Order: sequence, then C-alpha cells, then structure tokens
Amino acid sequence: MALVLAVVTLGVLSAAVALPFALTVGHAARQAADRFLNARCDVHETAPAQRSTMYASDGHTVLARFFVQNRTPVHFADVPHDLVRALVDTEDRRFYDHHGVDLRGLTRAALHDASGGDTQGGSTLTMQYVKQVRYYQATTDAARQAAIAPTLDRKLRNAKCAIELEHRLTKNQILEKYLNIAFFGQNAYGVATAAKTYFDAPVRKLTVPQSALLVGLLQAPSQYDPFAHPDLALERRNQVLANLADVGDLDPATVQRYQRAPLGLSGHKPPPVREGCTAAAIPNAGFFCDYAVTWLRTHGVSATALTTSGLKIVSSLDARLQSRGQAAVWRTGLSPSADYALVLPSVDPRTGGVTSMISTRRYGLDGDKKSHSVEPLFTAAYAGAGSTYKYFTAATALTAGAPTSLKLSTPGNEYRAKHCGSGHYTVHNAGTYPTTMTLRDALPQSSNTYFVAVEDEFFGCHLGPIVDTATRLGMHRLEQPRNASARASIAHEVVASQEPTFTLGQEPTSALELTGAFAAAANDGVFCPPRPVLRVTSASGVPVHLRTEACRRVLSPYVARTVVALMRRDTHSGTAAAYFQHWYGQGRSDVAGKTGTDNDANDTGNSALWFVGSTPHLVAAAALVNPRNPKQTVHGLPGQPSSTVGQDTFGAYASQYWLAAYGPALHHHWSWPRAADLAGSRVPHVVGRSAAEAKRTLRDAGFRVEVFPVDCASKVPEGHVGYQQPPRAVDGATVTICLSSGHTPYVQPPPAKPTKRHQPPGHHRPPPRPRPPGHGHGHGHGH
Repeated sequence: MALVLAVVTLGVLSAAVALPFALTVGHAARQAADRFLNARCDVHETAPAQRSTMYASDGHTVLARFFVQNRTPVHFADVPHDLVRALVDTEDRRFYDHHGVDLRGLTRAALHDASGGDTQGGSTLTMQYVKQVRYYQATTDAARQAAIAPTLDRKLRNAKCAIELEHRLTKNQILEKYLNIAFFGQNAYGVATAAKTYFDAPVRKLTVPQSALLVGLLQAPSQYDPFAHPDLALERRNQVLANLADVGDLDPATVQRYQRAPLGLSGHKPPPVREGCTAAAIPNAGFFCDYAVTWLRTHGVSATALTTSGLKIVSSLDARLQSRGQAAVWRTGLSPSADYALVLPSVDPRTGGVTSMISTRRYGLDGDKKSHSVEPLFTAAYAGAGSTYKYFTAATALTAGAPTSLKLSTPGNEYRAKHCGSGHYTVHNAGTYPTTMTLRDALPQSSNTYFVAVEDEFFGCHLGPIVDTATRLGMHRLEQPRNASARASIAHEVVASQEPTFTLGQEPTSALELTGAFAAAANDGVFCPPRPVLRVTSASGVPVHLRTEACRRVLSPYVARTVVALMRRDTHSGTAAAYFQHWYGQGRSDVAGKTGTDNDANDTGNSALWFVGSTPHLVAAAALVNPRNPKQTVHGLPGQPSSTVGQDTFGAYASQYWLAAYGPALHHHWSWPRAADLAGSRVPHVVGRSAAEAKRTLRDAGFRVEVFPVDCASKVPEGHVGYQQPPRAVDGATVTICLSSGHTPYVQPPPAKPTKRHQPPGHHRPPPRPRPPGHGHGHGHGH
C-alpha cells in the first residue's frame, strides 16, 4: 500500500511540475495536480538571523558583536564561481535543469521510503533551502525536529514551496540565499563567516580546494570538521574535487593537483567565538558595551533585533581615549582587587556622547571576584558625591541673581541652621576657613558652612529650586526612593523635610549622571543627556529610529560661564590646586573642577573621593568608591598617610587620576567663554524696585521676565527685587528676578584687629568633636 501511495503522489507531483499544461493528463491526475498547485506554501521567507556589530565612534573600529547565529550575508557576485560549481556538482547536479524538484531523485527517495527505509536523497538545493528556512524559523525543539524529519511528507511539502520559489527567483538568487543560510560548523552560519572561520579570508579570495572543503562541510559539519577530524575533512574535500572532474568542470590532472594540497586552515584550532560585551575588542570597554546595550533596550532596540537583525551600531566611545586612559590608570598603582574601585566616565558636553568608561576593575567574570566585575559601576548610584553637589547650589543661587560677591558669615567654622531642621542642625568645616566668605571663594575652597548658609539663609531653606536644578541636569537617582520602604522620592523628601545636607552630597550618586550634569556648564548651560550611541542603521543601511532626549537649555549662558569661572579657580588656588601645579607649569589650559568627599559610616573619616573636571570638549568624573560598602573608611590608597585611615584623604586625591587618564588626550589649548563677553545690551537695573515696576521696565526694554520661584534674602524691602541676572542680554531674552524675603543675610562686621593666620583649606583637620544632643548629621567633610 505504501508503494502505491508513493507512486500516486509522485504522479501528482509530476503532473504539477512537468506537465502543468498537458491536456492528455488523466482527469484524476489533473485534479490532484490542481489541488497541489492551488495549495499555499506554508513557509514565509524572512531574512536569516544576522549578527549586529557595535563600532567605536569612528564607525570602523569594532567594539563588540551580538548574535544568535554568527552570520554576515554575502552577495552572489562575491562568491567564487568554483565554489558555486563545487556546490552544484556535489549537492544538486540537475540544479539548472529542474524547476525546484528533481523528479528522478525524489522518485528514488519515495521508493526507498515505501520499502521501509529512511528517505534518502531527492532534495534539491532549493528544497534544502526551504528546509533550513523552516528549521531556523521554528521556535520550539519539536518544531525544529519536524522541520528536518526524514519523511516523504516533509519532502513533498518542501517540494511545493521549492516550486513556488523557482517561479519568482532566479537560480543565482536561490544559491545566494542558500549559501547565506547554511551552517558550516564551528558557529559559522553562511559562507562568509565560514571563510573567515576556517581560512581567515573573505569569500571572494577562496581557492578551489578551500571552496571544496566548505562545500564538503555542508553534509555533516561536525563529522568533517577540519580542526577536529582533519583526515576525514581531507577525504571529504577530495571527494568534492572529484565531483568537479566527474561533471567535467575540472580536468582530472588539475583535480589531482588540488587533492594533494593541504587543508590550508588559518590555524590549528578554531578561532574564539567573540560575542557580546565580554569579548569587547577595546581595552576594558565591556562596561561601556554593557551600558550601551542596556541603553539601546530602553531606547527602541529589542534584544531580538540586536542579535538577529544585522544592525550597525556606531557608539560614542572614543577608542583611543579609552585605550590610552585605561592603560594609564592601570599604571597608577591602584589595585584592581582593592576594596575601592576607581571609575572615570567621560562625555562630550556638546553632544552628551559618552566617550570613555575607565576603571581599575576589569570587566568580566574571570579571575577573582574583587578584581573583575560586570556590575554597572558607572551608572549605578551607591556612594555620596560630597561637595560636588555644591555645584547645584551655586548654579541655583546664580540663577536667582546672586552675585559672586555674595557674602555670608559662619563664625567659628561652624554654622547652626536657623530655618532648616528647626534649628537642630549644625555643620562644620574640615579645615580652617575665613569667617566671612564670598561665593567666588567659597566654591573653589569648598566651604561647607557657606553653602549650608546659602540653603538656610539665602533661600530660607526652600530647597525646591536647588533640587530641581539637579534633576533637570539629569540627576535621575534623586527622582527615585532612597530605599524599598520609602514612599516618596529622594527629591521630594529633601524638599519636604528641608534637609540641609543636600548641598553636602550625601545622596547615592551615579558617576555618569554627575558627569552629565557638570557637562551642561561646560556647554554654555545646555544639557545633553548622556548617551552611548551616535546612530544605528539596519542591515540594508536604513537609519533605525531611537527614542532619545534632545539637548535642552537648563542654565543661562551667564550662569554657566560664571560657575565655570568659579570652578576654574578650584584647580588654581582651591582644593585641587596641589595636584594641578605640574599641569599649569607646563602651560596647559584651564580645567574647571570640583572636588567632593563623602563621610564614612561613623563620621570620623572619609569614604568616597570625587573630582569632576571640565573642558569645553571633555567632562569627566573621577570617583574612588567602594561599590559593595560605600560608607567604608578609605584606606590603603597609594600615597595615603599610613598614620591615618581616611581622615586626611579628600576628594582632591582623585584629581590625580583624572589627570593621568585624560591629561595626555588634552593636547590642544582652549578658551573658555566669559560671562563678560555675552552678546546684547545692558539690562536695566531693577534691584530695589517693586515687582510690578521691575517687570514693566524690563518688558519695555524688550526682555521677557521670569520670577524666581522662591524669595531670596536681601537688604531691600520684602517683595521688592533683591537680585537679577544676566547683566547683558539680547533682545527677547529672559531676565530672572528674585524678590526679597525681607531677611538680610548675616555678615559679621570686620574684626577690629587681625586674627591669627589661617591654614590653607584641606591641610588641617580639627579633632572630631561630639555633636550636641539633637544636632543633625553635620561634619560634611567637604573637599
């Protein structure tokens, strides 16, 4: 019975393929043929999975590849003619004569199947291609097994689809599709990847023996693997060469000469399969790669698309900057297995492009658990950033119109809050500072008392504008709860509870977010959200849309330029000056910087050490942090005094590693734009006027007016304009005014006699003093 069914089936197929228009065919056969021809092929072609490639910012240096099947498509025109002849002569000698189905081969297979054996042969190259499409489109093991099941039913269904393909594709198109989908062993999908895997050569450069070896692999890639079974591979290759002679495509003498040739492999073992971020080709760039993959997932590129769509991803990573900076950091003597990790992310402030992610930790899971890591060290928020948060307070005060000459007095190097914390909070300085300071001096010298006084006295502890400045500058960790039990975000709690410690930077901070925030000042007040990807194109070169945030103005040019000018003083005469002496001794351009130090768990020493350095083209944070125990006292750092544990090591210490990583890359000189050079006309002076009169005057002069959301302490009467900015502006620009709260900032009268000489800030630390009962957390080590 099986034999009868096989013969009838073949008769139907014969009528469908060979005699579709013959009027002499029997009625039953014609009906069966009609049913066969009218049936729909159940295979819908999709492009085979291709590997995606991530490049450095130059668009050429490969960073990483991602794939489920290591495949790079090749055009038929690039495939050597000898390889095509070897394939046809070995797998389907009547390929150019049939219409997708070889009736003689299929008849032989059907008769063998009817006699009780497995189906043998009978599949054309077109049918083999259909089978592989079925297999790779299957989503379950059962479906994959069914796709390659050696049954006549499966062959007939593939035959139906093969006939349809032959009607709409040329023979060369079918061969191209077959060569691109086929598996050649050793994780090599498609002939292009196979050529690189076995011979480290492009397809077009393959010799005849090399082509024959690849064709031979198609029958059984594992059995004929030339790395594992060279004798079997040689025998199979020579059989393929003999096939060329049998058909007459090569003369016997040439074939014999080719058969004597060695396998010609590129090595004695298969090349490593480099997939994903652990195989990043740029030194220690796995951290960046991981970050870029996560970013892509949240901005419109799915995991499936990344590993199957053949995307070309041009990242923002500067390969040279990453390579040189990473090598420099590894030469500094900081141990990769130390408790403390150095992390240095950098961005281009003009675009937000992340240009490097350098660390003492080595990316990966190899080695010991302390020296290697795959944790998001650069993007996760775990350690406080200390006095770097004074940047947000200073920028907000300048936005309100406060002059750099704003004076505040904090006698005795401590300040007890009047508004924040209901008078139960006292902050101290880590060093000796003048009683009365200006904003111009307080930021580069990093006075804790001055900046808490700005929050408490100048803003009356209305912290909303300061926190809002930080969040608008990309400090998104503040928009999340402190912990799982918290009901509100950090930002909400700081404002609602009037927490003066905000300016001391004790909140968990992401090094990359902080870098992006500082980059806005370097970009004349325009904030460009950090991003690791410049562009993505599909396998066919079509741009892929990414859901990205546009750059936006957060600070006015006046505020941005002023705060940069203050931070430039930090590296000349402020907290980081000692580490920049050699830099400026070489005649190098100004780096704007800010140091930061977080307290340890006991408030007796320091933990995290930070320095953020800015140039017009590069902004980077250097953070020495303990990812697993952020409040552990700093110890064991190169050059750290052995007699102390964390007490004399401040944020300025981290600036030396900033210079080590990025200094050599900053060859060119730059000029910072100055606030004094702002274009436009002088803005009418309205300080002391009523709000209504000030608005009318400014609008009549052609400016828009924005009233700062909280009142500011000033000598002028309450409700009148206490401050304004900018001093110059173009027509139509916005002028901000801050109304007076009626409170006059405290300034201590100058002493009648000179006091004793103060030591430079940061060079002396008073002994720890007990805090009075009820006082808040207040050492805030500052630098």
